[in-house]
Amino acid sequence: MKQKLTPEQKAKIIAQTKKELAAVKAKEEKLDIQKKSLIKQQKEYEKKNKLLFFNDPDKGYLGKNGKWESNPIQKKYFQALRDPQYKIYGLVGANRISKTFSSTGVTVLTALRGCFPWEDPNEVGTWFWNSRNWEPPIKIRIVGQDWEKHIKTVIISTIKELWPHSWGFQSRKNGQGVEATWTHPSGSTIEILSNSSESELFEGWNGNIIIYDEPPKRQNRIACARGLVDYQGIEIFAMTLLKEAWIDQEVVNGVDENGHLDKSTIFFKGDIQDNVGFGITQEGVDQFAKTLTDDEKSARLRGVPSYKSGIILNIDRKTHIVDRTFEIPSAWMVDVSIDIGIQKPHDILYLATSTDGRKYVCFEDTVSGNGEMIADSIIKKKNRYGLRINRVICDPLAKGSTAGMDYEHSTWAKIDNALNRFDLYLEAGSKLKNDGIITINSLLMTVNKIPMLFFFRDLGKTVKQCLNWMYDKEGKPSKKDDDMPENLYRLALLETEWEEPYVEEYYNTGHRDRDPITGY
Repeated sequence: MKQKLTPEQKAKIIAQTKKELAAVKAKEEKLDIQKKSLIKQQKEYEKKNKLLFFNDPDKGYLGKNGKWESNPIQKKYFQALRDPQYKIYGLVGANRISKTFSSTGVTVLTALRGCFPWEDPNEVGTWFWNSRNWEPPIKIRIVGQDWEKHIKTVIISTIKELWPHSWGFQSRKNGQGVEATWTHPSGSTIEILSNSSESELFEGWNGNIIIYDEPPKRQNRIACARGLVDYQGIEIFAMTLLKEAWIDQEVVNGVDENGHLDKSTIFFKGDIQDNVGFGITQEGVDQFAKTLTDDEKSARLRGVPSYKSGIILNIDRKTHIVDRTFEIPSAWMVDVSIDIGIQKPHDILYLATSTDGRKYVCFEDTVSGNGEMIADSIIKKKNRYGLRINRVICDPLAKGSTAGMDYEHSTWAKIDNALNRFDLYLEAGSKLKNDGIITINSLLMTVNKIPMLFFFRDLGKTVKQCLNWMYDKEGKPSKKDDDMPENLYRLALLETEWEEPYVEEYYNTGHRDRDPITGY
């Protein structure tokens, strides 16, 4: 039989229970405070070291606007960083596609750590160093625009936002009050320079990586690139191409001596839409778009260089530049144009017309010497490839330059006389440059949307000059590096149509006993 508790006993038990419950509650409250403090500390750590959690959002920082992981352009770029065949990388295109994030943020830290910052080097190894035969300390140079508007507000702010605080970077200010020198505990260094500085300041440095945040001046790039030789270093261009057309011409679309794109160069072009959901919102893009003109939208939203509006010839590299997979058939008609150099070599261009009217820029030559050597070059090309030469034309100014001198000793006369031995005759080409440009573009893409003009890829000089031929500030075709474009427009204005070869013509010339090499 249970013994009944007295009221005093009951009161005592209740009091003890309340006391124990209060202690438990106090303990729970203390633990909750500790938990909240730890969560706060963790959040603060993630915020200050956010790049350690990039591409693995389940582990930490989730980002402000969308996914905390690579957008489509970044994925391709990061994958390319693993391939040591590339010496020049580029992230070009629209604003707000994370170009600075990927270069000044991720690439710098990858170079310092030997692997991506969110990777564990004990698990993946220092693949970035190993693939390039680099050893720390690593030396990096970042080239921004002006100190105040760009370097301080964009580059330095990116550094402070993304570089892990736990890595213990030390910085030092320059004369402009900008933290322009950064040192990693390993001894690796990062130097920041302004593109607005004199080119001499870029000389004398050597290191592993150069990052150009927005387009550099050409002379500054040359001075920087020299410093990569000892380390077989790499260059990274992160920019929206509003100006500095030479970058698109010489770097983005740079070709080797055979007209092929440089295989050590890789560029990724992005549209602002590529980053929607990965750091920006569609609402933000739409609001930004309202502030832009149509031309600005093309450059800042779609990444089309604004200077492209000055390009003269509408050449599409994928469509119009083709591999030399065949020899020019002997039945095709070939026209030749000569650009006489006054204080430089002479340039010769060959344009073949096929039986169905397609035209191929098929040969180029650069010749030093007198008119006889020019003609000799043409005849050798004719004989070597069995070309059916139709017409040979020349810069009309060359004929005019013979006035007041002994015609027989002029360059024009020497070319003509040498060609005559092979039943070829020199003609003056057209001076109607604008008409020639219109004709070329109409061949590049006809009204029926059919391309009819093509360039063999191995014509390095011609391809480069024609791709980069631009209108100057006065709206006139540039006279710089225009030798082959000049030849091409004169050839286009011939408007040659293919005709059936007249076989008997050769046998009725009276010259069938002449030596096919010398013409005598």
